[in-house]
Amino acid sequence: MTPARLQTVEEIFHAALEQDSDDVAQFLETACEGDELLRREVESLLDAHEQAGDFIEDSAADVATEFLAEKQMLVPAGGMVGHYRVEVLLGAGGMGEVYLATDKWGRKVALKLLTRRRNRDESIVVRFQQEAQTLLTLNHPNIVTIYD
Repeated sequence: MTPARLQTVEEIFHAALEQDSDDVAQFLETACEGDELLRREVESLLDAHEQAGDFIEDSAADVATEFLAEKQMLVPAGGMVGHYRVEVLLGAGGMGEVYLATDKWGRKVALKLLTRRRNRDESIVVRFQQEAQTLLTLNHPNIVTIYD
């Protein structure tokens, strides 16, 4: 795609974002002037933009509030998760939290839990299970062992 064509796609895309949702189809018909390839490019960008939702539009305060709400759900030291006694939070990331815990046999283990919000997302749960399945196929002193 030439730079000029890319600029045209970008201009039409941004102009389409400013249209009422009911008017976008008519706007694209006029703006693309019968160029179906151009229209498909712009529609593809519009679809991707819609799927992204308001990911970047959330205010920092909203993101911080959600983050703090998740942190309030942490398992407290001494709390039990199944047959694991939690000792301390080691870290938190995009999928969940990792704790130092002791299992019922006294072994020190890393306990990785999905956050409640992530636990409801089937694709995240599947990814979490795939991660565990992949680790089960590996055997090396510097790679974690999956117990449960």
